[in-house]
Amino acid sequence: FYLVNGDGSRRRDPPVAPAEVVARARTLVKENGRTVPLRTLRSRLVGAALASVSRVEDAVTDAFYPPPLLVRKMFYLSSRVLCLLLGA
Repeated sequence: FYLVNGDGSRRRDPPVAPAEVVARARTLVKENGRTVPLRTLRSRLVGAALASVSRVEDAVTDAFYPPPLLVRKMFYLSSRVLCLLLGA
């Protein structure tokens, strides 16, 4: 199963079975038309790091709901830095 989290959602969506996956993102197309490939080693490492940050954020949110402002800012900034590394 895959664990996914929809845009703007505080909680993960229900688990998705591999048979339910209908597509796989290979490239991110930005508003300015610039493309960012998602199949490079760097993008995979950044994706794994983002997933890890998200898992820790979920655990903290579950333990301390609502999480303190400083904690929310820390997770936001860490995910933004990772996205900048990706070039997103």
